[in-house]
Amino acid sequence: SENLAKKGAHGNSAIMLYGEPGGGKNAYVYGITKYIQSKCPGSELIMMDVLKFNGMYHGQTENNIIGFTNNIIKKAITEPDKKFVVFLDEFDSIARKDLSSNAASSEKFQNAFKTSFNALLDVPNIQIIAATNKAAKDASLNTMLDEAIVNRFAKKVFVPLPDKKQLSRAFTEHYSRLASELVKPELKDINNTTLNKICEYISLPEHHASYRDMNYIF
Repeated sequence: SENLAKKGAHGNSAIMLYGEPGGGKNAYVYGITKYIQSKCPGSELIMMDVLKFNGMYHGQTENNIIGFTNNIIKKAITEPDKKFVVFLDEFDSIARKDLSSNAASSEKFQNAFKTSFNALLDVPNIQIIAATNKAAKDASLNTMLDEAIVNRFAKKVFVPLPDKKQLSRAFTEHYSRLASELVKPELKDINNTTLNKICEYISLPEHHASYRDMNYIF
């Protein structure tokens, strides 16, 4: 971002992660944050839960989201040596096209969000990351989400479900932490033929196996 700003371009960008549930989108965000913290100690991950902004009175929801983002911006400006990762999980709850009778109210909220989003982008040490489970690979995000909001993301990254190799690594990393007498040796060896056959079967497209499913197996 610093190099882009020096060249006169926008110094920041927003990233949207999309794909089926359980593909590891949240884990990627935590991994990115951990990497940033290794480079810039004291950096923070800020979860932006839009459902908590809902207010009982007219205009309260819009004021809540603007107030929340203003607090983030103030903190980022006063601590320029730190990075702030603003994570918008379940992003479709914010950006989904609303064709219902509540469309006018939804539009007001989205307009407030767009204003706040632009303000966050203007701060170089803020990184915005959003995640949604609602879009498949190669499908147009604009068919489901508000186009003006989607276009604010410079990068849209499809996060697929884990493949055989990733599943094998998940198995071996999990079972390597358990006592040897409780686990068959092949479950700890990523190159084991039996383990590879198990993971090849689990990773078949019709099974839609995810990291979330692995938690039930483990």
